[in-house]
Amino acid sequence: MKIRENIALFLKFSYNEKWKMRKGEGFVARFAFLTEVRDCEKYLPQAIESILGQTWQDLDYYITDDGSQDGTREIIKAYAAKDPRIIPDFCTGDMHGNFNKTLKRIYESGAEYFALLDADDWYEPDFAQTMVELLERTGADLAEGKFTAHYEEDGSQEELVGFGEGLLTLEEFTEDFAWYSFFDSVQQWWCKVYRLSLLRQLDLFADAGWDTEFVLRYRAGCGKFAVCDRAFHHYRIRQDSDCHKRLQTFDGRHAAKALALQHEAREKLLAAGNCRNQESRLMAAYQDVNGVRCNMMRLYAGDVPEAQAARELLYLLRLPFLPEAYESIQTAFEKTGRLFFAQPEQSRQAISSIQSYYGRFLRQIWKLEGQGQEKFLFEWLCRVFPNLALFFELEDLPILMVEKAVPILEGRWRGAIAGLRQALPQEPEGLLRAYVCGLIHPRDPFIPRFLEARQGTLSKKKQKFLDCKRETGLL
Repeated sequence: MKIRENIALFLKFSYNEKWKMRKGEGFVARFAFLTEVRDCEKYLPQAIESILGQTWQDLDYYITDDGSQDGTREIIKAYAAKDPRIIPDFCTGDMHGNFNKTLKRIYESGAEYFALLDADDWYEPDFAQTMVELLERTGADLAEGKFTAHYEEDGSQEELVGFGEGLLTLEEFTEDFAWYSFFDSVQQWWCKVYRLSLLRQLDLFADAGWDTEFVLRYRAGCGKFAVCDRAFHHYRIRQDSDCHKRLQTFDGRHAAKALALQHEAREKLLAAGNCRNQESRLMAAYQDVNGVRCNMMRLYAGDVPEAQAARELLYLLRLPFLPEAYESIQTAFEKTGRLFFAQPEQSRQAISSIQSYYGRFLRQIWKLEGQGQEKFLFEWLCRVFPNLALFFELEDLPILMVEKAVPILEGRWRGAIAGLRQALPQEPEGLLRAYVCGLIHPRDPFIPRFLEARQGTLSKKKQKFLDCKRETGLL
């Protein structure tokens, strides 16, 4: 055993000395890894060891520190002193700027392959070797595998499902984009090896859309993707990560920019693959709409005053592509009762969740004073609550600002009517009561009383609605 250890030490020493000499002669490593880190002293050593322990040893490891306040920098310095393959860079907290500065150095290095790793994750030892061999054997522009999720909170783990193994052309991928989009790894930059020649050609850097935008744009420039059905990447999920801390803050302008860039990258990908599949186009629309919903969830989960939340979210609903995307998935669900490959009940839950968050957002906007949003709100009411928009026409929007309208928007009809029992037909809230009665009890005696009291003041649309001569459906 001692002999083996001595041989291993000798080989490592010889390798490092040889590496230093070749570096001096302008030697360029063929593989470049990049990790960006901030305050991760507990987990960083495992990430570093997983890269230095790769069976593919011909590599440089770029580690960019974004202004850590714990012992992270000392850990990087200690490893860099022992292994010349580590190229550290100590910066301030500008994540995008630091990432792109390091990426530019990698582009200028002359390396052939590139991969990323988060500071609290790690790779299997043969990740780089397997991916490079896959690239060279298939001639693909991208090699990718699966990952295993490790949940720090309860110590559990699960290998997340991948989308098989084999070789895909860009056209095949985009044609079945709806199917591939169900897999988490498709739009994340982990567990992938990129050809740096193509990255340089695309002049690709990170923007507000981060990994989703980056990967979509890279895929659009690819000819083929090689897929390995094996989990090489270990993804640690923890609430105290720097990523989760950033999620606790919200900037509406930045979030809107990120969604716009991701939308643009998605459209370019489908166009590059000459996609004609309507399901794939619908999936792109769903991702636009769901991207806004996810940002709403983030904002509601934080401790943000409602007025501030509404102002931030206004940036999202003003995205120019969003109305058409929302209407397309709503129409598709109404026609078929399902979305994509999901079962009807799952589809209904997805649509209900989107409607719930968008409706809650509209409720907050109504509370803003002096915003002049009436027409803008009415247009969105027509999409999110078509029956509500039909009944409460533009001139009636101020009525909706009363608190008793809130349960209606959240689908709590019976609670709403209980709170409106005292409303008289002549009062503004009488309109609200008549609407709720029309949905719950179409022949409620209050409706004729309301029509009589408001005779000559209701539009034909409202009269038809309250006369129950058309289907109202449910929100």
